[in-house]
Amino acid sequence: MSLKGQDTVVLLLQELTCSLTMRSRYFIHKVLLFGGDISVDIAQGLEDDSTGVISNVISYITGATDKSGFKGLNGNFIRHSLMHFNQDIPAIRFTRLDTQTSIDLLYDPSSIAVEPKQMQIMKKILAGNADIEEKKLFASLWQERVEKILIDNFDNGTILKIKKV
Repeated sequence: MSLKGQDTVVLLLQELTCSLTMRSRYFIHKVLLFGGDISVDIAQGLEDDSTGVISNVISYITGATDKSGFKGLNGNFIRHSLMHFNQDIPAIRFTRLDTQTSIDLLYDPSSIAVEPKQMQIMKKILAGNADIEEKKLFASLWQERVEKILIDNFDNGTILKIKKV
């Protein structure tokens, strides 16, 4: 099977968002040959919004970390200092270290409507006023939207944009 450009990144993102499995790591390290050979730049700061969670997922799959990662074996397989935050880029940038080629990943799920009840219930949950049935409904609505984004619209070019830099 031959994977190219955007198809490769779409597959990567599907793996990234659908499952954190060893299969994902195998895909990156064996098929794409990125194990320790890719750096990740992120526009936001580590502690902004959900950046920390997103960076953990990216780190798990690519091996890239900020300062805490693997120091390598005899100068090989180094993972630390390959992830950088507060960068002047649009969103997330992946750069292959061997070729210095980069892609930017831009994620915008706003084309998938949020059920109005979901936002109303979220406010109640955050205020501590939601009952158990509302919490269950919220969880169900949340998962339905995730399914719409990841499964029903996995090839929707308005949600995920990939741009070669």
